[in-house]
Amino acid sequence: MRSYDNCHRPRIVADDGRDVTATWHWPEGRPHTAVLIAPALATPARFYERLARHLATAGFLAVTFDYRGMESRAAAMAERGDMTRWIADAAAALEALHAAAPSGTPVVWLGHSLGGQILPFVPHELLDRAVFVASGVAYWRWAKGPLRIAAPIALRTVVPLSTRAAGYFPGRALRVFDDTPSFVMRQWARWCLHRRYLGVDFPDAASRFAAVKTPVVAFRIADDQLITERAHDELDSWYSSAPLTSAIIEAPESERISIGHHGLFRFVHQQLWNLYLIPSLRGQKH
Repeated sequence: MRSYDNCHRPRIVADDGRDVTATWHWPEGRPHTAVLIAPALATPARFYERLARHLATAGFLAVTFDYRGMESRAAAMAERGDMTRWIADAAAALEALHAAAPSGTPVVWLGHSLGGQILPFVPHELLDRAVFVASGVAYWRWAKGPLRIAAPIALRTVVPLSTRAAGYFPGRALRVFDDTPSFVMRQWARWCLHRRYLGVDFPDAASRFAAVKTPVVAFRIADDQLITERAHDELDSWYSSAPLTSAIIEAPESERISIGHHGLFRFVHQQLWNLYLIPSLRGQKH
């Protein structure tokens, strides 16, 4: 793989002048497809690096980026931005990828969880297609198992108390993936307590979702306790104007390995990347 330098790693600047931290993974030759990986909540860009490197070896230009405040614990503590600010960072990353990709290269959005929820709020007209993984309406009543029982306590008590005490959401300490800025986590908790979800803060959400005409492949993870079938189908219905194909991913019986909400992006599931993600990113049937 080619070495990275300033020529091959364009700077991404958000609309308020802040830099968006990103890593550009270029293939050896001309990329056949450019992919922006939009992270889930509380998930740093480094979590997707193995996938991005794998995509580059398969001929993709793959870009990972951090929503502001996700770069480190210190960044999370210092950040005062909310979801609106995060969406603006994602929009800047998409515009930068579209500008940097060779002329005629299809541009694709790979959204994990939150990354599939915010597509209507970024310039989706720049995209040739989108692929979602474990994206749905994270209304707490639609969760399953122990998560369904713990959710109201966590959303109403743990999130506000921990962010107030620490100055950020201490995800690592609580074993809820990674450290996250306070304002983002509190806002997300508020969304999860309402069936309208992000519509609580975006009154025009319905019209924004309906305006998306980008072809979408939406993958539900069979053993995901957060984004269940009900939550997945609800989000799919919001994309009422988009040509949308929905499919289920589950680990082969021979592996007996749980996937869950985050697991598909772990290297252990590389076989599933080749089977599901790469064909979908290329616009092929898996």
